[in-house]
Amino acid sequence: MNILGVLKDSARPAYWIPDEQISNCYVCEKPFSLKLPIHHCRACGQGVCDICSPNRKPVPLRGWDYPVRVCLKCEKKKMKH
Repeated sequence: MNILGVLKDSARPAYWIPDEQISNCYVCEKPFSLKLPIHHCRACGQGVCDICSPNRKPVPLRGWDYPVRVCLKCEKKKMKH
């Protein structure tokens, strides 16, 4: 892993699933690639594509008091504010 990878990983919350353990979107199950990059839902920490995480909401239980990326599965759940 290069220095940018180490810095990127060190800045990630502990509950996020590491990129190397993710091959498909948690919601639509499409495989990730250069054309379909991995994003992380700030609520569940799963890897999701941009299409399956279009909205932003605060996730205070995870320390995000301002709108952040949330996957469609978590968006459907009642999120406590």
